[in-house]
Amino acid sequence: IAARAADLTAVVDALGADLVALDAISSAAVMAVAFAAREPERVVALSLQNAFASGREWWSEPPRRALIELARVDWESCTESWAWLTFGDSTSSEHVRELARHTRACLHADDFLAMVAVERDCDLSSLLERIEAPSLALAHPAFGRMASQEQARRVAALLPSGRLVTVTSVGERVEALREFHGGVVPRPSTGDSPLATAELTPREREVLALVMHGMTSRAIAEQLVLSVRTVDSHLGHLYRKTGVRNRAELIAHAFRSGLTAPPP
Repeated sequence: IAARAADLTAVVDALGADLVALDAISSAAVMAVAFAAREPERVVALSLQNAFASGREWWSEPPRRALIELARVDWESCTESWAWLTFGDSTSSEHVRELARHTRACLHADDFLAMVAVERDCDLSSLLERIEAPSLALAHPAFGRMASQEQARRVAALLPSGRLVTVTSVGERVEALREFHGGVVPRPSTGDSPLATAELTPREREVLALVMHGMTSRAIAEQLVLSVRTVDSHLGHLYRKTGVRNRAELIAHAFRSGLTAPPP
């Protein structure tokens, strides 16, 4: 799990993103959950579809057990069955075969079995309970043969700020995510607030403006010709003055206060 979180950290760092909203499906949820628990200050929102809390239970379900045995003897048949079990009732037969071909192009049977071995030992319960970001667990009845709604309910129950939404189409999934992110992504508002009237120093206001643009501490240091340690010190002062715990909360608080950030 730690290695998968480190992979995602490397990607986010390479993109230069200080704050991210994560959306993950099935096995990718392992990586997203691990990252969100490991670096909570960087995650503003988390949505999971077909996720699991217990990998052992997940891979003990009859359809998945059958796929494991089939992968050991006939990889092509395994990928065809996998695609049909996942999407057979909701898309055309050609799309199902295309998914199977894509799966075979992405990994071999040995890769699949290695992934299963890792996920069987994954218990995400304690990580899910540590996630601070607003979270959404999506259930899709069309995928019931491979991902039961009970799994989604358990994930939603473990997330401190989680809720469960059932969707029946890709369109509904998009609308659910749009509504979810519209409720958690910071938006400007009017009126005074503790942050709008706080006695911030000119340098703290400069740092705050650049944080609101999503810049990392290192990028802010380069922009203001400061050390990273000095930037982090200013951030600490901002956290104390506003009563927040991390960058995501600071940005949300700033926008709710009606503050705007001039171009960096």
